[in-house]
Amino acid sequence: MGGRNESDYSACVLKKMQGQEKNVMRFAMTVCESNFPYRKTLYKIRYPYDDKSFFDDMIYSNVTSTNESLIGVAFTENRSKNNLLSIKLGFGKKRSSAGRCEPIDKYKTLDFVRDNSRDLTYAVDEDLKVHMFDCIVVIHVWGIRRLGE
Repeated sequence: MGGRNESDYSACVLKKMQGQEKNVMRFAMTVCESNFPYRKTLYKIRYPYDDKSFFDDMIYSNVTSTNESLIGVAFTENRSKNNLLSIKLGFGKKRSSAGRCEPIDKYKTLDFVRDNSRDLTYAVDEDLKVHMFDCIVVIHVWGIRRLGE
């Protein structure tokens, strides 16, 4: 969802804020977003150290496809108020002495797929083969708030 919901969201916030003190802005934004969800950044990595509190409500892991040739990411639990839409991953061929995935050799933005039969949300790509990379870093995650949350 984009465009239309974003403009409805903005109009909603303006309406809710009429005659209100600015300290209620966060509440107005939350109420309006639950009625008019839009695509937004849920997580973006910050260097050199990263606060991964976004992932406190989720369980994820690097995954390989059933034939173990493709590599990607799977979220097996999402207790957040958001549905996951897409993810930007960084892939490295080696780890630094500190154990970090650096340097990043390839970046790829992938759309999430929901597999209800296995209760997970995943992102893999035909171009990303297991033997090509040693590590994966989550760079950016986009999502949309669940309607009514």
